[in-house]
Amino acid sequence: GIPRDDEDRIVRLIAETMPQFSHLPLVRKFICWCGDTVDSNFIIDFVPGTDAQSLMVFSGDSGHAFKMLPVAGRWARDVLERGEQTLARWKWKKDLKGGPDDIHWRPGGLEDLKDVKDWVPQTLAPNVRLEKL
Repeated sequence: GIPRDDEDRIVRLIAETMPQFSHLPLVRKFICWCGDTVDSNFIIDFVPGTDAQSLMVFSGDSGHAFKMLPVAGRWARDVLERGEQTLARWKWKKDLKGGPDDIHWRPGGLEDLKDVKDWVPQTLAPNVRLEKL
């Protein structure tokens, strides 16, 4: 599902830009939640301080992970097999200056998942057959 505010914005956008479709229900609603980083690099590394490197993070895609999916699994596997991240740009960065407010290139602003309320459940509208849309 998606947050209700986002669904309302989508419905308004469709009504304004494609009014011929405004009577149709929205089906299969999804949002791509991106994990942005200040330097726009991935974080593919073990979390410092975890017991015997028991927790690895692959995040910080900054909106470009989708195009890397064919090779991303290999990157994670390499770190797991080596037991460390050898590429400085993808290491866990403890002292990187900046924070969420320093990511200015993302259009539409930033939102923390913990602050998202009022989700719209992901269901098909009653009696709607996808092939008819």
